[in-house]
Amino acid sequence: MKTFAFVLTLFVLTNFCHAQDNNQHKSSPEEFKEFCEQMEGRWVTQQKVTTVWPKLGFKKGDTLTHYADFHSDLDGIVLVADHKFGNIKWRVTYHYDAVNSRICSSGNGSNGFWSRGFVWRTSKNEFAYRLDGGQTNGQDFSSSGIMATSIDGKTFTTSSGDTRLGDGGKAKSQEIYKRISN
Repeated sequence: MKTFAFVLTLFVLTNFCHAQDNNQHKSSPEEFKEFCEQMEGRWVTQQKVTTVWPKLGFKKGDTLTHYADFHSDLDGIVLVADHKFGNIKWRVTYHYDAVNSRICSSGNGSNGFWSRGFVWRTSKNEFAYRLDGGQTNGQDFSSSGIMATSIDGKTFTTSSGDTRLGDGGKAKSQEIYKRISN
């Protein structure tokens, strides 16, 4: 089942690089370049809402189309991901932090959601992420998971088992995105 938790997870992938990372996951500039190359393009998935997030206007069980447009900017210094899920828009930017040898993300949404985090490679076509963030109402957010791109580059899958908003329980999610253009 597809969930809104993944959409927020991607958004949360837009995190601030200096988020706490007890494992100190490191990345190289080459890994950032490969991450950008794998993610660039326009992607779409159908997601089922499993968590009711503030100001979204969705009900549990709703199925919505999620578009994600990834493109490099500033001469390849950043990867920008513009997301649209129902009536919500958010933007995540990824960059390479050479001081700390990390791929970092930072994101903000039209519903007041924000996130910061980091991304690291776990295998050839797979990157893990850790996000922390919050809402304008003071609720905090956290998530971690995996983003895996297919060998042919036509799909990518995100999966998370611990997306959490405020004092609520942890939600699981898995979404399969299809590339609709480069």
